[in-house]
Amino acid sequence: MIATVLVVVAISSFWLGRATTMRNQLAPVSAASSGVAVAELTRLGISRTQVSEDSSSSTRAWEENNWRQLLARPASRTRNQQLAQMLTALAKTEPDRAMQLAQAEKNLVLREALIQSALSGWGATAPRDAAMWVCALDDQAKRSTAMETVFASAAASLPDEAVKLGRELFSQHPDAATGYGCSLVDALCAAGNFETAVALAIHPGALEATGRSILLAKAYSAWATMQPEEAGRAACALPDPAERSEALHAVIGGWGQVDPAGLTQFVARLPAGPDRISQMGQALRAWSQVDAAAASHWVKTNDIGPGLDDGVAAMAGAGFLEPKEAAGWVSDIASPVLRSQTLLTVLRNWANTDPDAARKHFENTRDLLPADRALAASLLAHPGGL
Repeated sequence: MIATVLVVVAISSFWLGRATTMRNQLAPVSAASSGVAVAELTRLGISRTQVSEDSSSSTRAWEENNWRQLLARPASRTRNQQLAQMLTALAKTEPDRAMQLAQAEKNLVLREALIQSALSGWGATAPRDAAMWVCALDDQAKRSTAMETVFASAAASLPDEAVKLGRELFSQHPDAATGYGCSLVDALCAAGNFETAVALAIHPGALEATGRSILLAKAYSAWATMQPEEAGRAACALPDPAERSEALHAVIGGWGQVDPAGLTQFVARLPAGPDRISQMGQALRAWSQVDAAAASHWVKTNDIGPGLDDGVAAMAGAGFLEPKEAAGWVSDIASPVLRSQTLLTVLRNWANTDPDAARKHFENTRDLLPADRALAASLLAHPGGL
């Protein structure tokens, strides 16, 4: 009995030693050996993550065996998806090993797909390290695509860390900063982290003004397509007037795609002023494109003052409505001066497509003031001349 126990202990010790050897042999390859430029990584100042060994040796052996079995099968979409899933999972704990396996694939298209899968897993747990690897890629297009993958995973799993990484990359790579910012904002919004995306847009760190405006517009527009009321309230609460105006126009652009009727009612509640004039024009235009009758009925049954007049005028004179329909909208403008000016614009557009119909409307309308009527008469006498 004692001899048997000793044999078991000896065998166990032998396999424990073998497991340790296998673990050392399968340790993640270094960034340098997988083609990453060490100088670039050092310049970023991001330390390499120490990967924990959570899996048992038996689980590791099974995974390796499963990987080899999948590779031995004839290529198919299902097989390739399974390979990708395995690498995504592996990269969360052993990113270098996952990347090594991906880069060993001979099929160039599949290789690229597997690299993206490995980056997806890597970005979910160590986005800064994954970004280091991406920054060292020579091909700009591949670098951009790879960074999108990293951001997508990081934004969903570690949004605060993703934002911190983004700001660092903006500083380290100013030429690519706006592109990286757009990718990160898109990723944060896709994950539902809208407030985080807005915070990044407002305080992006080392990003020039134009890029900052682009991020702000993307964040609020995307938010408004999913949560329009919340996006609208957040935009209205911005203390800076310029930022508030930019954000509201972005909200209107996004909201108009999903619920233009609700958007119009939201704009009607905004404080009167020059901004609301253009915003009402945007809202009514979006609504009239999907349901002109409902939009027209709303205009006729609501009175919100000059803002509505200017919104209707902006829409009627924009040229996207049929001239006859636009002329009908003009009659809803309360201000005689604005109504006359807008009708003149409508007649000018109308004369270019159907001068006879424009002339007939001109002869019957009472909405033109004397000066505008004289201009319209000259216009219709020489279509295209004014």
